[in-house]
Amino acid sequence: MIKIRELSAQDAGTLADFFSSQTGATADSMLSRMRWLARNPAFTPEIPLGVAAFDTDRICGAMLFIPTRFTDGETIRTCILSILFYVDPSVRGAGLPLFLSYRKLAGKYPLYAATANQTSSRLWSSFAGRAIPGSELEYVRVCRPLPVISEFFLRNFPSQSRARSSYVDVALHPSVEEKLVPIPDPDLKLQSLATAAAGSFEALRDPQTIRWKIYERAQTLYLYRNNRSECLCLFQYSRRGSRSQIAAVDLLELWGCLDWPDTRDFLLCVQRLFSADLISFRGGTPLAKMEQLARYFRRRRFGCPAVWLMDPNNLLDNRFRYSPFAGE
Repeated sequence: MIKIRELSAQDAGTLADFFSSQTGATADSMLSRMRWLARNPAFTPEIPLGVAAFDTDRICGAMLFIPTRFTDGETIRTCILSILFYVDPSVRGAGLPLFLSYRKLAGKYPLYAATANQTSSRLWSSFAGRAIPGSELEYVRVCRPLPVISEFFLRNFPSQSRARSSYVDVALHPSVEEKLVPIPDPDLKLQSLATAAAGSFEALRDPQTIRWKIYERAQTLYLYRNNRSECLCLFQYSRRGSRSQIAAVDLLELWGCLDWPDTRDFLLCVQRLFSADLISFRGGTPLAKMEQLARYFRRRRFGCPAVWLMDPNNLLDNRFRYSPFAGE
């Protein structure tokens, strides 16, 4: 018989083993992630780390809860993000009671998901969740076509593309870019460049959260300054493609002012800094509404909306504004 119970930081080791079995990541890397999540400054004693399904003493499904503080510049509300929603294939029926346990929190907190797939999207839709418009899109700019074209041939003619691609992982050694410089401490620039947009509830960008979410993960916050532009930027570097031949940069956040005439220069700075073959950002975010930025990108459609919100008591007054900083 399947039993559902709430989780705490003491369950980190058990969760790490379970998520490792579901994702292929090492148990050590998952344990490090669990411990980092447990240090989230938005946690309160009333919010569990998540819920898990147990078949006797064996964990067979789990979902984690990540509280995130949102603000409209005056009021602060805590919302709860759902992540790492996995159920072992042998007990698929455990997914619904896990989701219902999460849904119980909707009486006190707005709930949202940022990386929904088709299965979880059906659950959100069935229980009055609302898809965030535009979150079914990704905006993509190809900087160097050759690695992207090679992916087409690798996928469609694998027998003729046996030689492995070689590359230098430039993420570990980014080039020098004078207009796009790392910020070692966010305090000096946060107040002027990372304030909440008036009228919308978006993720709170206070120094404590910035340090936990960005600096504890060894990520870097950059400052771009040129002419009338001054903005803070957060990027995620990865290797994409069948043979990791595509150097990809995701533009996660851009806070402050990016002046229209500087947009092309900004993208060239990003390309040079990371030797990027491809630059992208998510739809359904403030970035997608920046016409001067979106005009340099093509839109790619996902199979379903990735971001969903459940706020039955309208605690956010229909003013929810999603950005990747509100994700994990």
